[in-house]
Amino acid sequence: MDAADSFQLAASAAAFHHLCGLPALDGKPVLLVLNKIDSPRVLARGDIEATFDIDAARAVLGARLTVIEASALTGANIEAVMKWTRNAVLGDEDRGRR
Repeated sequence: MDAADSFQLAASAAAFHHLCGLPALDGKPVLLVLNKIDSPRVLARGDIEATFDIDAARAVLGARLTVIEASALTGANIEAVMKWTRNAVLGDEDRGRR
């Protein structure tokens, strides 16, 4: 989600909660990337977490939910996003082989 776009914050949160409730995501890991942390207009993480009701999302998703602050422009934490994605994909493949 665009962590610098206060106008779309509520819409992003609604889309996030909608997606998390889809049956196709049952048991799947979920990554929420707070992008554009390099922006001078970046919103406070606490404000984003409150709007996204991260506590409620964690109550439902538990350890399956990961939140990473990143900047595609500067590359900040992009490696963490890639590592999470790689682990999530390989984890799904491992489960499929059993």
